Amino acid sequence: MINRNYAFGALVVLAGIVYVSLYPFHLKAGVPPSGALHHLLSTWREPPTSSGDVIANVLLYMPWGFFVARSFHRSPTVLRILIAAALGAALSFAMEWAQFSSAERYADLHDVYTNTAGALLGAIAALMLPSRRGDRLARDFDFQLFPALLLAAFIAVRLYPFVPVFDPHKYVAALRPLLVFASLGREDLFLRSVTWLVTCYLAETLFGRRSALLAYILIACGVFLGRVVIADAQLSPPSVVSALLAGAVWFALLRYLPGRVAILAIAFAAVVMLERLTPFRLAPIGHGFEWVPFLDLLRAPIESGFLVMIDKFFLYGALIWLLLRAGLRLWRATVAVALLLLFCSFVEMYLPGRSAGITDALLALIIGILLRLSATARQPAAQPV
Repeated sequence: MINRNYAFGALVVLAGIVYVSLYPFHLKAGVPPSGALHHLLSTWREPPTSSGDVIANVLLYMPWGFFVARSFHRSPTVLRILIAAALGAALSFAMEWAQFSSAERYADLHDVYTNTAGALLGAIAALMLPSRRGDRLARDFDFQLFPALLLAAFIAVRLYPFVPVFDPHKYVAALRPLLVFASLGREDLFLRSVTWLVTCYLAETLFGRRSALLAYILIACGVFLGRVVIADAQLSPPSVVSALLAGAVWFALLRYLPGRVAILAIAFAAVVMLERLTPFRLAPIGHGFEWVPFLDLLRAPIESGFLVMIDKFFLYGALIWLLLRAGLRLWRATVAVALLLLFCSFVEMYLPGRSAGITDALLALIIGILLRLSATARQPAAQPV
């Protein structure tokens, strides 16, 4: 028996994979299928182009594996993993086969390997969650899924490209900016501090009120230590100061206020607007509005495109989640965030150097739909706000 909600979620993910893999759908005519098959098979030993390409391909198919495995909720565990991995491999092979006929894409079997691995990891992650059979433990565990994804996205953006460097000179260079005191801009400090406040609330939601402070300290220290040892990353005074300030404000004051989640949601909505519209220097004549979804991300290199997507998932997903926890119904929270982003996009038409389009509002709607289909959205917002 198939769970319809998760099956629909798999179809949404499928549409996204097809769109990302084949856009702009400029297929060459007259390409024989045998030529595509021969080309694909001849690339079985070619190395990946970069580690970022591997990570992006794995992440692309993880939601597919998750929703497929959860769709067959009454099948044996091993069978669900095999189905998710097999369907992921078949889908990836079909996309690579089609990409052979595209002038803008390059097809190779390495993408099939990494996509299949992503589907497999997504299926394993889905099966690590207990089935929703009414027991309180399962409901509570499911309720942590979306906040855990948000926290993972927050950390991933700050620790990319995840490659540690064992070089003392690199460590000194990463720490050197802390020795140079520079005046902190109020706007930058506000943006960073509110983002870290959201991390405080995520830590409290995931680990409980008693362990929240320790969890937050470990998260912040892990992020800062990671930026010291990871290639092409360094620490900055604003990031450290904002993390300390946010921790002090949350655990000494804000967590005890009755309307804390509503306050945090409003502040984070301001962060999203500032991220989109700063420095507010409007041109007298606007430029065009892009109605093709995700066009800028598809034109960018795959590593940077996925990094931007992860960052947007955190920003828009966290705002939807905060509004949900503040008491709004999911559809109202989703529509409110989508309308806010659409307003920002129209204003961006008059901001020089910015691209205005439908992508961000559509991404918020997709996040809301997937959240509704998951077990997370079905839980009542019974947590104190």
